[in-house]
Amino acid sequence: MDTPLITLSPVRSFIDELPLETRERVYHSLALLRTFGRQLPPPDSKKVTRELLELRIRGKTQVRILYGFFGNSAVLTSAFKKKSGKIPLREIELAPARLSRIARL
Repeated sequence: MDTPLITLSPVRSFIDELPLETRERVYHSLALLRTFGRQLPPPDSKKVTRELLELRIRGKTQVRILYGFFGNSAVLTSAFKKKSGKIPLREIELAPARLSRIARL
């Protein structure tokens, strides 16, 4: 059964502004997440914290989408272009707060 995806507006805006080639790779990775859900293996997904994972989109422009699960749904909380080896601390701090907002709805 497919995993529902909840895409928060900042992530949707980020994806919409990407060049077409990169956007297509993002859509392919999102399709993998939808199909495999929690079972999506590396190198496409990697655990960041206990509740947070990153969807890894490789290519000329590397993109990362942070997500977590709320029930059976994957919640896409933040996205950014990878420019260094580490995830920006701001993104790691923002993601759980956005995930908890979904839980309160």
